[in-house]
Amino acid sequence: MRTDIYGGLRNALQRGVPLEQAIRSFINAGYNEAEVREVAKQFSDGALSITAPVTIPTKTPTLKVPESQEAPSIQNVKRRGSKKVIFLIIFLIILVGILISTIFFKDKIIEFLSSLV
Repeated sequence: MRTDIYGGLRNALQRGVPLEQAIRSFINAGYNEAEVREVAKQFSDGALSITAPVTIPTKTPTLKVPESQEAPSIQNVKRRGSKKVIFLIIFLIILVGILISTIFFKDKIIEFLSSLV
């Protein structure tokens, strides 16, 4: 018996989900239908005692955002990101240009630095 299926079905039943709906959920999630139904038989035969659904009171926090402060839109975030990418590409092109220049003019650069010493 697969303990993950057993635990999931037991959890669902404890929360008050109908057995057939829990079975369908496991099958839709990609579990083998035969294995799910085999484990579910233990619940439907009454071989195991299932406690009544437990209701846990939850208090959902509410976040109040003033109207003047709105979350940045996706477009603004993308624009900021694209500006960074453009800057980095330009910086990379400049660095590659400097590298190529030093390779072509290495003799003159060495001569210049030698004259300074």
